[in-house]
Amino acid sequence: MRPDRRGRRRGFSLIELIAALALVGVVAIAGSKQFRLAALGVARGGTVAHRLAIDLQRARRMAINSGVVHRLVFRRQAGRVAEYRVMRGSVTLERTELPLHVQVSASGTPRFRPTGAAGRGLQIVIGGAVAADAATRWQIEVAGATGCVRVTRLN
Repeated sequence: MRPDRRGRRRGFSLIELIAALALVGVVAIAGSKQFRLAALGVARGGTVAHRLAIDLQRARRMAINSGVVHRLVFRRQAGRVAEYRVMRGSVTLERTELPLHVQVSASGTPRFRPTGAAGRGLQIVIGGAVAADAATRWQIEVAGATGCVRVTRLN
C-alpha cells in the first residue's frame, strides 16, 4: 500500500495487484494440472477394468455357446502384467495389451466351463503405476459357481 500526502495508506499500487494476480494464476495452473492428472488416472483405470470385465463376460458366453472351456491368460513382462489373452484350449482368440500406467494383479487364471461356471472365485485388482493414477483402484470379481463378473471401484 502506498501512503497519500498525509501519510495514510490509500490502497494498492498497480504493480502489487499484478503481482498478486500472477501468484494466484500460478497456483491455479499448478492445481488444475494435478486435478487433470488425477481425473485422467481414474478414467484410465476404469476403462481398463471395464474392458477386462467385458472380455471376461465374452469368454464366459463363448464357453457356454461352444461347449469348450475358455480362459483368460495373463502374461507378465518386466515384473508387471503386460497383456492378457482370451483362449479356447491352446488357441488365442484375442490379445489385449495393457497400458504401461496400469498395474493388474490377479489371484489366478479365469477359466470358464461350458456351464458358465468359473470353477473357483477370482479377484483382479487394477490400479495405476504412477502417483496420479494410484489413488483409484478397481476390483473385478468372478463368482466361482455362476461365473458372474462384477466391477467395483475400491476408493
